[in-house]
Amino acid sequence: TLTVGGVINAPTFNLTKSGAGTLSFGANIVTLNDLTVNAGTFTSTSSTLNLAGGFSNAGTFNHNSGTVHYNGTATQLVANVIYHNLITSAAGQKNAAGAIVVNNNLTNSTILDMGANSLTVGGVLDNTGGNIRFTGATNGLAVSTGTITYYGASQTITAGTYNNLVINQASGQASLGGNVTVNGTLTLTNGVLNLSGFDLTLGPAATISVAAPSATRMIIANGSQVIKTFTGVGSFFFPIGDNTGVTEYSPITVNITAGAGFPANVGVSVVDAKHPNNSSTANFLTRYWEVNQTGITGGVATITTTYPNADISGTESNITSAQLNGVFNQTSNPWTKFSALAANTLTATAATLTSGQTSYFTGLRGANPTATITGGGVAICLGGLAALNTNVTGDGPFTYSWSPAAGLSATNIANPIATPVVTTPYTVTLRDGNGIIATDNTTITVNAVPTTPAVTPVGPLTVCEGSAAIVLTSDAATGNQ
Repeated sequence: TLTVGGVINAPTFNLTKSGAGTLSFGANIVTLNDLTVNAGTFTSTSSTLNLAGGFSNAGTFNHNSGTVHYNGTATQLVANVIYHNLITSAAGQKNAAGAIVVNNNLTNSTILDMGANSLTVGGVLDNTGGNIRFTGATNGLAVSTGTITYYGASQTITAGTYNNLVINQASGQASLGGNVTVNGTLTLTNGVLNLSGFDLTLGPAATISVAAPSATRMIIANGSQVIKTFTGVGSFFFPIGDNTGVTEYSPITVNITAGAGFPANVGVSVVDAKHPNNSSTANFLTRYWEVNQTGITGGVATITTTYPNADISGTESNITSAQLNGVFNQTSNPWTKFSALAANTLTATAATLTSGQTSYFTGLRGANPTATITGGGVAICLGGLAALNTNVTGDGPFTYSWSPAAGLSATNIANPIATPVVTTPYTVTLRDGNGIIATDNTTITVNAVPTTPAVTPVGPLTVCEGSAAIVLTSDAATGNQ
């Protein structure tokens, strides 16, 4: 055993440990360029071992509860040994020679490229100002400081909280391995990020950076959500799409224009299908977006989405943007229409977003239903009747509501029988299969039954339009009726 207990300050010198024995440093700072352990045991200082060059180990490394600091300005090779404390800094990129284990703390402020190797840290991992990069399928780490970059092929993104997260896939899709939170910047450099049934949460200050988003550079969010924390009114762009059949890009922008109760979360997802409560039989979208928020009271937003041509069924200009806020009910919670679609863009202005409730946005048939009453506008005698009917256009199934109910055989059918006792105006309110309203009006005039005339009429006598009977009188002198 050779023990060197003093300070060693040799930043330009290389040290090679050979032989089967032990080289042991004491408790002082040691500064070297390259360190090579060819054989035997190398016991590091219990203080700090500074290395400006690389470190390769073919023997046994004993960390001695000290710190190893890689601080070179050129590329350095980080030995795959067990460290107590590890520091990586300066301009030179640090490349892992194999799996790295840090029993205590790791502090990185430069590029630490792990490749496909594993990184295990038992204490605090401080990545402030640093970028730890991974190419392995499952070897990444979630770190709440600095930047974590996944630049391999078809990688699984480790669940947890990130500061900055970079997705740069050489091929395939990056997929979440659990729920992920990003508090800094999510950068989509290449490839898509598939949420894979998990949620991606973007913190209050988080942003998404993506150059030229498309079907090959976006977030796949069908079946799970991208959630953004809003600290107040404002707009956020979600570069999302789906992979149902063909991968398609269909982003959404949520612009909260009014509300209170911030901070609050707004989550979005997209489904490549006709909404199950969309009753339009022509001119509609085969795509819908889900938006839900928690915490905002009096939430009002402008929703803007874009969609591919394949989603247009019919003629785009004959489709209107629409919102369903919550669970569909044809009468109490129908679809709400906004404006016509154009240029593959859907816009819903001043849409109400209810806390804890999902809103759905899609395109419905633009033309509203119509209702036309036939059989009305007549005069009947008291006790007479009029058969009413409602002719309709639009998408069924239809519901009917007549008012007032007085004198009608039913108020919820298309063709009631009217037997009013006084002149009565009637209104029918029609709802189509989407809950969109149409109305029409008519009046039934009721005339009193006439008394027996004093003079016998000559010829036919119409007593009352709509009367079911004619009253005849007899002339006693002639017997004529």
